[in-house]
Amino acid sequence: RFERLKAKGIAIARTEKQDLAARIDSFNRRMHPRNAKEKELRESALAKAKIPLPMACAAIAHIDRARTTRFMMRMAAYALQLTSYDREVSMWRDMWEAIRLLDPSADPAGTKPKQPSKPTPMPVADATIKKVVEELHRQLQDIRLHCALRNRSQ
Repeated sequence: RFERLKAKGIAIARTEKQDLAARIDSFNRRMHPRNAKEKELRESALAKAKIPLPMACAAIAHIDRARTTRFMMRMAAYALQLTSYDREVSMWRDMWEAIRLLDPSADPAGTKPKQPSKPTPMPVADATIKKVVEELHRQLQDIRLHCALRNRSQ
């Protein structure tokens, strides 16, 4: 491994090499446990990191409701823009007809108003999802600590 780094022209000090080797060894032990104890450590770490299904479902539902609410607010704003656009177009048509009545060869006055663009549902940002998952993990740790303290006092 270090030869590849040397071939690329990357010099690694002795301590960095040892640190890198220790990290690689730790990673390999986690991904490919050699014995039952390492496998048990990996399984317990994975079990601690898992978010219970009801919590995950509640978080997903909350994110979806927030996304839907934001979209509905954007649609309400779009409806207001659309009514304003309809009024402007009606006024523009009236002015155009009045000018055409006075002078049939005249061009219409001003430019026709542009229709507002319809909003589309926005995906949830990755940063938002990351914050939600971190908050869920924090709450889960608090719940586990609370349960452990309650069991200890009984």
